[in-house]
Amino acid sequence: MAKSGTRMTAQTSVPSTAHREFGSRKVRTRIHRMGDAFTWRRTREHRSLVDSPGELIPAQTEDAARLVAGVRAGNTFTYRLPGDTTLGEDLARAWRSGQAGPVARYFAAAGATLHALATSSEFHQELPPPLGACQILSRLRRPDSGTSGESRGHARLRTQLFTIAGTARARTLEAWAGELIEEPRRPGLLHGEYSVSAMVPAQDRRQLAVLFGETVSRGAIEYDAGWLLGELAEWSDVSRAEGGATALPLGSLASSFLRPLPDLDFDLLGRVVVLRRLMHVIDYVSAFGWSDLVNPYVALLPELVDSHGMSTLSRIGWEEDVAARLPSM
Repeated sequence: MAKSGTRMTAQTSVPSTAHREFGSRKVRTRIHRMGDAFTWRRTREHRSLVDSPGELIPAQTEDAARLVAGVRAGNTFTYRLPGDTTLGEDLARAWRSGQAGPVARYFAAAGATLHALATSSEFHQELPPPLGACQILSRLRRPDSGTSGESRGHARLRTQLFTIAGTARARTLEAWAGELIEEPRRPGLLHGEYSVSAMVPAQDRRQLAVLFGETVSRGAIEYDAGWLLGELAEWSDVSRAEGGATALPLGSLASSFLRPLPDLDFDLLGRVVVLRRLMHVIDYVSAFGWSDLVNPYVALLPELVDSHGMSTLSRIGWEEDVAARLPSM
């Protein structure tokens, strides 16, 4: 077994000028070059209430990605990493080139890491429910009556959702989010926001780091798995909406990720995929206010809810051995 995930000490001589800076109010990232490595500082609007995430990191196998627990100061988490881009950025480059080779192996490593995390039984801290599910439930239940651009945007989104998807489907989404907040039948340790934006390839491309601790929570493995698969399913749908299937084999990436994860509840997985799509819309409106660019996402929700996410998953293009595990589509 490999040594468990890295814990870092706070850096005291970080340059004042960032090498890179990006993000929104939800998560703002500043990256500083420190010799042959990089210090990442991520400031979140909301975070997990767990203060010692490094104590939760399980032992991992050699083929897994490396969980890296950040040092927390307030809502800012600091990491020392061997890379300065996210897997999401690498995936975007692969999307444009149609060459999946440089990123394909990372998805298998991410699957192995998620399996180790979810099957870890050596945690004794009280863990909160998933942050994303809590935020979705809050938005669905609470009309926003503020006057800011963000408040008006969320009020418009809620109106569109109830109008286009219908009250029954909106209540179904609310119920799905609520079920994820309840104590699960199979409680496990969750990353809480398992996403290509929380994964950092080393510059030499030999290893993948996963930022850990900002959203750590408890729940079923399908939550983390569905969160990442939801991103790939969205890329697939966006590509088709723009005029055809992507040259990037998303099905191969998704299959590589899912292979290390046995005995999944695919109905629960599909529901999380749908909620991940809704969370993206909520995040967009929070950052930019209402835009008509949101309309196609809302228009697709009836299909996604009615199929429990299976319609979008069926379009990814799974490899044969993994497709055989999924429910009939």
